[in-house]
Amino acid sequence: MKDGKGANFDARKESAAILALKKSEDGVLVTEDMEIIEFYGHTQPYIRPAPGQASFSLLQMVHESLLPDLCIAIHRAKKEKTSIKKGLLTVGYSKYVDMEIVPIRASQSDEFYFLI
Repeated sequence: MKDGKGANFDARKESAAILALKKSEDGVLVTEDMEIIEFYGHTQPYIRPAPGQASFSLLQMVHESLLPDLCIAIHRAKKEKTSIKKGLLTVGYSKYVDMEIVPIRASQSDEFYFLI
């Protein structure tokens, strides 16, 4: 269910709880198709709208310097069904960020979401 109801609602509630436990404010919740369904906190300069036609595709919005590590981490999180952490990733020329991919399985569904 990718319409903002049902399984998405469960994933949104769980992702908000995870962020609270980790004392983190920034992140996004994405579907298995890498479509952003929820923004948390301040995500720029890491994730920002791409020029052109509007899209919520994470892969189009993420800063280009994070894309290779993000793709590898998401693939591992999907395959292993566990959280994957990447530390001290460079964003642009002067910023560093730690990234964690947390898979969230929707209740009563085979769908997975990812909190990044």
